[in-house]
Amino acid sequence: MKKIPYDVAVAKQAEVLERNRPTLAAAGRGFADRVAPDAVIGVMGIGASYYAGLSALRELWKLGRRAILVDAGQLWEDPEVSVVDAYLAISASGESRETVQAIRALRDADKPVVVAAVMAEDTERLGSISDQSIPCADPDDSVPATVSYMGTLQALGFLVAALGGADLDVIEREWAAVPRAIDTLFTELEQPADQVTDRFATTTAFDFVGDKDSLGSAAEGALLLREAPRVPTAWFDSRSYLHGPMESLQSDRGIVLVGDAGEDGLQIIARQAAAIDCPRVIITHTPQDDLDVPQLVVPDLGGGLVRAAVEMAALQVLSGRLAVRLDRTSGKFRYPQDQLKLDRV
Repeated sequence: MKKIPYDVAVAKQAEVLERNRPTLAAAGRGFADRVAPDAVIGVMGIGASYYAGLSALRELWKLGRRAILVDAGQLWEDPEVSVVDAYLAISASGESRETVQAIRALRDADKPVVVAAVMAEDTERLGSISDQSIPCADPDDSVPATVSYMGTLQALGFLVAALGGADLDVIEREWAAVPRAIDTLFTELEQPADQVTDRFATTTAFDFVGDKDSLGSAAEGALLLREAPRVPTAWFDSRSYLHGPMESLQSDRGIVLVGDAGEDGLQIIARQAAAIDCPRVIITHTPQDDLDVPQLVVPDLGGGLVRAAVEMAALQVLSGRLAVRLDRTSGKFRYPQDQLKLDRV
């Protein structure tokens, strides 16, 4: 995949979503037809792809499908291990070494699994060993990834809906509204994001906390802040955060909340963060007038992975503006790991 500047990649996401969407309903139905109704589904990825899978996991559960999230790094050297009946293997490049090798090992061992590869259209490695390839992104992306992540969310949205027997016409209409919405957010949220990045620029660590439906967004947001402005982060779901991890929160450490601002766990955490006046912000589709936390408000266009997409637009703005504020916009990793991509080994 060709690397392009972060702001260029962010700006092209709407066009990529529009381009890929017309193929996804049929692709989703095709994969669903291959998977038995009682099959256990494994959503597999590594890095950002793993977090996209995290956003899909709960949606599969809500639609009545048994599913687990599979870290490719835990399976890639264990060819005798097969933990599910069908895999959604996510790798926008199609070249992530661990994901490709894990699937190849299953194929070489003649394991009776069905595999759909969620990746950019022009990739070959993962697609060649999968039953079906689902286009999700574009050959050009930024460091850290933006286009491929957003595109993966859309592809997974259709796949999950098809597997759960949801109305794909409804899903199509929801996703059709996303490109214009995220383009608007990229402009409208710059100023409110800048208002919080002044404090964020001197903050040495951040916790990202999401409610149960926004956990994948919180996880990927934490990764964005580690990769772009290079700030140490951690991520948690709101209820787990209250069971101990919140103890490290103090006035010189930041917190980014993601999800329903009325959710009980986020409300408790927001009040504590305000009480100690730590750097803080919430990304939400349900603004609260009485919440003493700066709010980056995203539209409520639907649940599931549509919700994750609009949350991600706000997180991309926040991460990008902080990187600009800290002058960390080189668009390159300081510690490149070329051996992790098969076409670079």
